[in-house]
Amino acid sequence: MTAGSPRTPEQHVRADCRLAVARRAGRSAGNGTDMHRRSAALLFVACLGTLPGITGCAAVARQSLRDRWAEAMRTKRWVTAFNDGTRKDVVPVRVDSIVVKIGGRENIAFRAGPDDVEIGGPIVSPDGTRLAFDKTHKENGRYRTAIYRMATDGSALRSLVELLPPPWPIKGAQIGPSPLAWSHDNKRLLFFGALKDEASTPPVLRRDSPLPPKGLFLLDVDSGRLVTLIPTIGRRVSSPPIVGPVITSQAWAPDNRRLVYMDDRGHVTIMDTVTRTDIKDLGPGFEPTWSPSRSEPSAPATAISSSTRPMGPAGRPP
Repeated sequence: MTAGSPRTPEQHVRADCRLAVARRAGRSAGNGTDMHRRSAALLFVACLGTLPGITGCAAVARQSLRDRWAEAMRTKRWVTAFNDGTRKDVVPVRVDSIVVKIGGRENIAFRAGPDDVEIGGPIVSPDGTRLAFDKTHKENGRYRTAIYRMATDGSALRSLVELLPPPWPIKGAQIGPSPLAWSHDNKRLLFFGALKDEASTPPVLRRDSPLPPKGLFLLDVDSGRLVTLIPTIGRRVSSPPIVGPVITSQAWAPDNRRLVYMDDRGHVTIMDTVTRTDIKDLGPGFEPTWSPSRSEPSAPATAISSSTRPMGPAGRPP
């Protein structure tokens, strides 16, 4: 811009934002709360001047958040895992791989084979060393579904337990996070499903449910020992329209004994895995999670479970 030439609205906003930040930085520490209030108000007014200003400041904030997140990923070596598709020209993306990021470094830990149909979102173990996910493949003209475990580098892939396959699997479909939850000691997996060995005939649907019933199971990952917590549960709650039952990847209490889930009534419930009994009904809610630092779950408030879970050093969430 030459001397004397008029400024554009965007240039005005950038200059005003810089002025606001400079004024805020120049305040003395003794001004306390009033200093922050005046600085925040000045920055808000400067950014509110024009529509491009609002958009520009929001973009700066988003970029700053992304930068901080990326820096935390690198320095704390958080582990995240998610599904992806190798063909970016296909919309929607056809899931055919599992990607793992460790400290910001990304690698493909699993690639679908020609017979693989659906891959559930991977769940990272609390210590950040292993993944668990469900996968459906076709074998001799029949669909087979199982829960798998593997290391985050893609090695040591192992089938843990076989489940009844979905009625209509779609190749490459994005089916969301696997219905699994690692215990905090990295030894057990909690999951909802129908075991193949117990389903020699297709399950009979109830009149009030368009979905087959499922059981809640506890699996010792190394020994393969399976414990049935709830034999049969599952229907669609009519109001609100929620499909039950549901667990999230953060279903376990810090004591590795209790867990929280949404039952087939749409109620959030705490269970004792030793006595295999429900010990507390928290009322209506869905997708409950249990904070590692709390004695009670964050229910009935809702939280969306994701297959991308950041983990800190020694498996501690950030």
